[in-house]
Amino acid sequence: MRAPDVTRAAALAAALTALFAPGAARAQPAVAEPENADVERQPPAEGEELLGMSLEQLLEVEVTSATKSAMSLRRAPAVISVITAGQIRERGYQTVGEALESLPGLDVLNDHYQYNLGVRGVNAGSRAWSRTVKVMIDGQPVSFRPSQEAWLGEEFIPIEAVERIEVIKGPASVLYGANAYLGVINVITKTGEAARGGEAGAFYGFGEHLSDPGGAGLVGVSAGRVDALAAVAASSPALTGYRLVPVRGEMSALANERSQSGHPLTGSGFAKLQIATSGVGRLTLDVSYQRLDRYTEFMDWV
Repeated sequence: MRAPDVTRAAALAAALTALFAPGAARAQPAVAEPENADVERQPPAEGEELLGMSLEQLLEVEVTSATKSAMSLRRAPAVISVITAGQIRERGYQTVGEALESLPGLDVLNDHYQYNLGVRGVNAGSRAWSRTVKVMIDGQPVSFRPSQEAWLGEEFIPIEAVERIEVIKGPASVLYGANAYLGVINVITKTGEAARGGEAGAFYGFGEHLSDPGGAGLVGVSAGRVDALAAVAASSPALTGYRLVPVRGEMSALANERSQSGHPLTGSGFAKLQIATSGVGRLTLDVSYQRLDRYTEFMDWV
């Protein structure tokens, strides 16, 4: 029979005695602090990545879409998801539509002409192109006015200019009016100070019947009371060589034809100027340019 380890047992008993002894408790009294005191006093710094945050800090991420005023995610009266600039950069998203594909509860369909967004299994049907979702840049609606469709690809906004994407899942027409039937997407842009100078990049996507060259650039400056940001992105996606297979005799006039889409140019630009004043606060002027050029030979209206 093995003899008991007297030394280890004695050390354990001494530790328990020191831990529960009344004298030790009096020497180090517990200090009661209000719940979330540290988080309330020190909110997460702007640009801090979600993966590096604690659970309490995640709940204190600031959002503006729920009530049109800044508040913590914990207090927002809506189901909100946030995609940060760090996540966009780390995962290599090229468009807002690509970033939205990562969120549970969103159904993102891309027919190589337009994104069609649904929420929780519901969308407005084919050729709806996200009409029932309110899409905004810094709280301002930017839907294509003639048809109210929402652009989410390269033609929407340069992804380099995006600080975060706030997504509300569920009806929000009481607050945002028309087109917010299924949800709201609010793209918050960077400041010139956050851009830290400038950056530029290029990409080339290819496949059996696909080529997609493109590029993007961003520049930001901040001096005194003036903050400025400018970004541009463009691509030339081409879908060439696809063959249409007839389904039950439909569209027989185009059966076995092959697509010849050429290289249409699609892109966007965004610029923002902010001036801090002592009298009326911060004045903001922003300009957005959107261009969508797609040749869709095999769409159902052809």
